[in-house]
Amino acid sequence: MASRLTAIPDRINAGTSLELTLGWGDYPADAGWTLKLHFSGPSANQVVIENAEIVQNGKMFDVTISAAKTTTMGAGAPSDGQRLHWAARVTNGALVKDADEGDIVVDPDPSIVGAYESQAVKELAQCNAVITARLNGNMLESWSIGTRSGQYTPIKDLLALRASLEARVASEKRGGGFGPTVLPTFMPAS
Repeated sequence: MASRLTAIPDRINAGTSLELTLGWGDYPADAGWTLKLHFSGPSANQVVIENAEIVQNGKMFDVTISAAKTTTMGAGAPSDGQRLHWAARVTNGALVKDADEGDIVVDPDPSIVGAYESQAVKELAQCNAVITARLNGNMLESWSIGTRSGQYTPIKDLLALRASLEARVASEKRGGGFGPTVLPTFMPAS
């Protein structure tokens, strides 16, 4: 069995459980402090970890974040992950303090097919579907590709959009930039 983490990691995969042992010297669990972990970001990804998910262990808190919670945290995450801010809020009677805070990136669940497709790849697939429908004689009254939409768009404009998306996808596959780096070699004069 893997040992429990002693800090919230910088990056996790959605759909995985986290087991943590957390503590802060000024807020020991055995002195009456209780802990809630708040993960905030887009509203669909907000999660609070509390009660049965957090157990006192001497001065420390044993925290279990379920796979279901990390799935919520990573819902709709782009291919480079969903950035969330977290806060460890402790309470003792009427006292409420933020013991710690930071950021975490929740990557898409790798078990979900297509989870790592970039927006450009998704939009290129949508564009190809619109073009295919048009070429098959289906005169779509309106279409939507990513954040773009149109009505009765000439096929040449759709083909130009596809070329632009293909260039973005190719650039992403190269790691960005315009093409391969070529370094010149200079030879001494003979």
